[in-house]
Amino acid sequence: MWGPLAMSRLRHSALASADKAPDSCSTLADKLPYMVFSWGIGLVTFPSCLGLIQVLVFRPLRLTCALWGSSLLGLCSVGVSGFAASAVTTGCAAYLFKLDRDSVCSHKFSGLQETALLYGICSSVVFLCLGGRFRSVLPSSLIHPGAFARQGLSATFSYATARKKRSLRVVGKRHGCHTCGRRWFVKDFIADHQPPLAVVRERMMRKPKWYEKFGQRSPKQAFYPQCTRCSDTQAAHLRYAFRAQYTTPKWRHIVTHPTALRLYHLYLPLPFLIPVIEGFLAS
Repeated sequence: MWGPLAMSRLRHSALASADKAPDSCSTLADKLPYMVFSWGIGLVTFPSCLGLIQVLVFRPLRLTCALWGSSLLGLCSVGVSGFAASAVTTGCAAYLFKLDRDSVCSHKFSGLQETALLYGICSSVVFLCLGGRFRSVLPSSLIHPGAFARQGLSATFSYATARKKRSLRVVGKRHGCHTCGRRWFVKDFIADHQPPLAVVRERMMRKPKWYEKFGQRSPKQAFYPQCTRCSDTQAAHLRYAFRAQYTTPKWRHIVTHPTALRLYHLYLPLPFLIPVIEGFLAS
């Protein structure tokens, strides 16, 4: 008697759970798996957008981290990438899993421009709090300190001493190659002159341009850690750059680093966090 009744109840509960649609998720426990998956999509979208902007926009326009105003360009890149990641996160949770958009992202800003500005500013603040610098999302230049240049040692025209080489190895293991950002699977770091010796010597030998008369004739140099791959690329570029019979490609001195990820490439689920923060501040 009790056996068929228990089996019918189990069958009824199984059918009810199977017929339960995703849009009926009303509690946080029901929404949490979908929100975590959507956050994972945003985690991939944020650094991917930064890399695409770096390769498809900054590199063709020959915009590097050594230019004046590179921090402003990096700020725009981080803001756009943060908005794109937030839009993908919200759209994934709202449409792919059929959750209500208001229940996913219920902040008080409803307009597209206000929402884009909010996500862009919050992404930039998180980027800075995690130790990022806006200029570091731009490509590196082989004749200037790179996007990952943190700690430099004073340099002269001579090569680095053994003591400075040891110090640069420690800096390289911590911050990576100052040009491409590689830290792992690098056998050794080379003490790289910045600006390179060839650039300084060429500037001292030729007639100065009108805008160079207001600055130093011999710029101050520093040593930065550099991997062997970037060092070979830099040597090949400088070898042909100062020869009149060769034409150097315009992009040869630019090095992109879309896969050199750091902690500041982490994306936080802003569409889920902002309503919580607003509710906490309102209470």
